[in-house]
Amino acid sequence: RFTRRQRNFDEFHIAGPNFCKILVPSHIAGALIGKEGAAIAQLERLTRCQMQVSSEKSLFPGTKDRIVLLGGEIHALQEGLSLILGRLGSTSKLGLNLIKLVIPSSSVSSIIGRGGHSVRWLSDTYGCRVNISPRLPDLLERVVMIAGETQSVLEVAVRVVQEVQEDPHLPEHLLLKYDVDLPEDISLCGNGAPTKPSVALLSPEQARYRCKRELIDYLHDAAPRAILMRHGLLGSMKNTIKAKTMKELLEAVSVTWLTRGGQPSTIEEEE
Repeated sequence: RFTRRQRNFDEFHIAGPNFCKILVPSHIAGALIGKEGAAIAQLERLTRCQMQVSSEKSLFPGTKDRIVLLGGEIHALQEGLSLILGRLGSTSKLGLNLIKLVIPSSSVSSIIGRGGHSVRWLSDTYGCRVNISPRLPDLLERVVMIAGETQSVLEVAVRVVQEVQEDPHLPEHLLLKYDVDLPEDISLCGNGAPTKPSVALLSPEQARYRCKRELIDYLHDAAPRAILMRHGLLGSMKNTIKAKTMKELLEAVSVTWLTRGGQPSTIEEEE
């Protein structure tokens, strides 16, 4: 039996029977692994969920995110998702959380439903924002981004994971390493990538000290177009200032921060 230090990080070794793929920022991946794999071993014991994290250099195409694979019974996957959401939410003080699930492209129609009915039902029932990344020719997977209060995000994520298990192509996509090279942010935003992707990300905490005009200017530069559309931020500056509350703008900043992989100032990484 191999120890975690001996295993190839990017060599798939999870048994199942159910699977889930998640994208997380590098600092969260490091915290999940812990020193010499101690944290991930403890998480597996607590949840009875098998967990594997891609190596530092193995990122999901078009993102800065590392890949986490979960395997086990559905209730174990739910426990694993809950713990990961706890980690993801620890950097936000606005009560929001966001999780990025990677699913086969062949599963998207069942998540969306006829005429968008299913995805609207999820959003309305649980009070979450559910967004699915655009189709890209070099990828046979899509990213489902679920944002909202932590418990609601967890419940929607579990429903999506359950639905994906019905896809016979799921085992073909349990990858931790990709040969595809895509521009940053395109996997999440497609042609709706930020206007100025090089602009430094503004954390939710920093945003509290900015005025409305500054936040709107920042969002027009840094937020993917899908976020600008969902939050109604594509109008003129004058109209947007009148129409949007500070709370709504701070929510848009928080979602942008989480979607684009913002990191806290203190980074905990595996050793």
